[in-house]
Amino acid sequence: MKKNLLFACLALTTTSFAQFTDANSPAIGNSATMYVLDTNASNMAGVTGTGVSWDYSSTPGVYGQTKSVSVLDATSTPDAADYAGAVIAIEIPGFLTSYCASNATTYSSQGFIFSEPSFGDVEARFNTNSELLLNYPAVVGDMVSDVVAGQIITTTAGTFPCTGTAKTTVDGSGTLKLNAATTLSNVLRFKIEDSLHVDAAPLGEVIMKRVQYEYYDHANSNLPVFVHSTIVLSVFGGPQTTGLVMSSVAPDSYLGVNSQELTNVTVYPNPATDFVNINGLKDDATVQIFSLNGQLVKTVELATGTTSIAIEDLNAGSYLVKATTSNGTLTTKITVQ
Repeated sequence: MKKNLLFACLALTTTSFAQFTDANSPAIGNSATMYVLDTNASNMAGVTGTGVSWDYSSTPGVYGQTKSVSVLDATSTPDAADYAGAVIAIEIPGFLTSYCASNATTYSSQGFIFSEPSFGDVEARFNTNSELLLNYPAVVGDMVSDVVAGQIITTTAGTFPCTGTAKTTVDGSGTLKLNAATTLSNVLRFKIEDSLHVDAAPLGEVIMKRVQYEYYDHANSNLPVFVHSTIVLSVFGGPQTTGLVMSSVAPDSYLGVNSQELTNVTVYPNPATDFVNINGLKDDATVQIFSLNGQLVKTVELATGTTSIAIEDLNAGSYLVKATTSNGTLTTKITVQ
């Protein structure tokens, strides 16, 4: 009897992770550090359904760039009055702050503030018709279509009434591979497509389109573990595309940090404890060790050949070791135990 009860509890727990509910929606105080990845990564739009696999393990990161994602109390933010009804504000600094509300049956958006590099902040306020995102509970295959209305406020052009459409889908479940060592199972993917339109005659049109994929591992977090977002903003005929790809796990490689000239150089042991060796240097080298958030923690000048570097003063964790010679640069990741 106890065994049957245990199996029933496990089945119920697994089922709860395979759906979106009010219980696992983002809550005030949730936060996460996300690593910024190459925006050229595919959004894997065609990988949908149950039991699928998404592999981003070979996607390089942008060296030294992270984003701290935070869930704030919407009523205490400076823009609270502009997003009436919002309970939480999900902030991705320098990119997007989304104002949302959740209850037992629905998850909705009251709008967002988008930081566009060329035009400045653009606010979308759904103060006439809010954007319905989910009906709870939501499982793979569930879809919501909605009409939104409100205002778009731009720092360069002013304030205009807007209308638009929104479509959201729980379009997949399965495994998500983030790097060589991290594969998450029982992941749900949530897709947001919205399009806002302003007819600002005689100046022209303002159009904002967003396609965003959010991957959730509800067994461990109410925040997404991976995000792939693309926003296209066209103000009076001048379209600008801004993308953001983020992972909760550090990537295995970084853009612009590998050099073919130093491919015969090795760094070992890995993991390491008290020291690391750098073998194969044919020239004198400057070796720098960085934390994964880009902070320089150690610099050592090395002579040609195999040289040992003491690391007993480093805290346990992952680091980037960058060796620079007159012939090129090699950067590799190590783990300190």
